Amino acid sequence: MDPDLFMGGGQGELLRKPPLLSPGEREARLSWKAEAARLLDEVLPWGERKRLARAIGISPQELSALLNPRSPRAPHVDTAWGIAAYLRRRGVPAPLIQELAACLIMASPERAAILWDAGVPESWTPAELVEEVDGLLLFSGREPRYDLRLERAMHLIGVLEELASRLSPRDPWAPLVRAAQAVVWGFMAGMANGLDRLEQALRWGRMARRLAEGLLERETLLDPWMRRRLGDRIYAVGRWILWSLGGECSAYYNLGCPRYALEVLERSVRWDDRLAREEACAPLYPEFREGRVIARLAYASAADGLSFREIRELYRAGDRFVQSGGPSHPDSFDAGLRRYAAWAVLRGGSASRPARRWARGLLDPVLQRRMTLDPLGRVLVLRAWGELRWQDGKREEAFAAIREAIREAEAARLFNQLAKIRRDWGSRPPK
Repeated sequence: MDPDLFMGGGQGELLRKPPLLSPGEREARLSWKAEAARLLDEVLPWGERKRLARAIGISPQELSALLNPRSPRAPHVDTAWGIAAYLRRRGVPAPLIQELAACLIMASPERAAILWDAGVPESWTPAELVEEVDGLLLFSGREPRYDLRLERAMHLIGVLEELASRLSPRDPWAPLVRAAQAVVWGFMAGMANGLDRLEQALRWGRMARRLAEGLLERETLLDPWMRRRLGDRIYAVGRWILWSLGGECSAYYNLGCPRYALEVLERSVRWDDRLAREEACAPLYPEFREGRVIARLAYASAADGLSFREIRELYRAGDRFVQSGGPSHPDSFDAGLRRYAAWAVLRGGSASRPARRWARGLLDPVLQRRMTLDPLGRVLVLRAWGELRWQDGKREEAFAAIREAIREAEAARLFNQLAKIRRDWGSRPPK
């Protein structure tokens, strides 16, 4: 693991003298330490604590104090890297080491700090902060591997958490930084979902939603001073808020709790009036409603086992929206709508012949243009097509689709999809 991963990418410096902490900051750091202690308990047997302490050059008693959530003492950065190196030698999976190191560093008195002048970071203007966060989101389209996307996001969230810890709630920077935190936590939740780290995804997604809702409870999303400095970039902040409102939905869905996912989705409706009148959000609100249409179809069919008639009605409502020219990204919206409608038909495992024929008609055009989709979209289309062909008795075509889905999922490190494929196909006889 690169020690520069959480160090601010050249925009910060180590603080050798820990600053005085407010009660809130102290509580936040202790919570990070508690999470680090929990993770270490999971990956390392208790009897190996003495060996770990010797390996990083401290006494077992000192290590216990550093990891005790009730103790104000916190591990220094060198200790965090020493623990990470020891766990790597023990063969602990890299994602667990990354998360543990992140928690230790967030609890450390030497957390990376951004240079400050009169409460405003010299190294970032408001517009540059927006560009930095949007750069992460755009990077996801260029990098197919979810583990590398998550690594970059963890770097950025460390910088944003440090920034937030040094801001007064009255500082005009505070809402912008909270919005940035919300979307990066939500982005990390999405990556964790793909990597099959579902409890982590749920925790991060819930954090993203709460930050977004906290901002919507304000009279305005951003201070007028901040609005003037952002100009047209204010719309990026609105998009962040909209994305973050459904932060934990996918985790609930993947954990087998689609009803909870649907509840979170429906709770977001209470913000509709607020979103529609907010300058930053209003232009993007139709895009948010598009996502709701697809998500409601996916979650409702998983939670309640919709009838074929109900599925067709939901699909037709979405298709009318496509034909009206409403979606901001018609191709991706249409692909998602078709894919989830087909999944809703197949979910019972014994769809009728007319229903399967209808689902085939939906999926076939998306299958032909699947290379225009992102890796997750391609895997989902291939999984749905494989299931459909299996139920049609076309085993050779079914296994060919699933083999391709496995290749796509392995290339993108979509461990959640690989786990679902193993669950769904592991007991089926080979062709």
